[in-house]
Amino acid sequence: APVAIGLMLAVQIYTFGAVSGGFLNPAVTLAVLLSRREKILPQIAALYMAAQFLGGIVAGFMAFAGTETSFCYDFAVTKSFGTSFELEWFFSMALCGVVLAAGTSNDAPNQYFGFAIGCSVIGGALACGGFDQCSFNPAVTVGMNLANYANSN
Repeated sequence: APVAIGLMLAVQIYTFGAVSGGFLNPAVTLAVLLSRREKILPQIAALYMAAQFLGGIVAGFMAFAGTETSFCYDFAVTKSFGTSFELEWFFSMALCGVVLAAGTSNDAPNQYFGFAIGCSVIGGALACGGFDQCSFNPAVTVGMNLANYANSN
């Protein structure tokens, strides 16, 4: 799954980069805003982040409705919320760093930015294997956890 997710992210970035700048993740949107590279206005960033969180929540519940199952951070595997938080934080920062370096630098748009961003997710997900949800996207994490809380099983 990590390779498929990373490759789909790369495809989505190449597909929607020209439309929305490829802002699919509120952590990335915030990083680009805070970089002060004038790639996004604060008002637009706030709207994007709200839409990203809404999309994550809707997707979490759609996945739950379609599969009748849910998943979330598994305490039985890691025995620590801190491990999950640390891995999400670290690899989200790595993802944001790759976006800032490859997607918003002075030589952007380049030909490799989508692939580099997708590969950062692949690498992070493979490195976290079994210790974390590996979403590296706060909107996805919120959406799947809300759906999991709604699951009475």
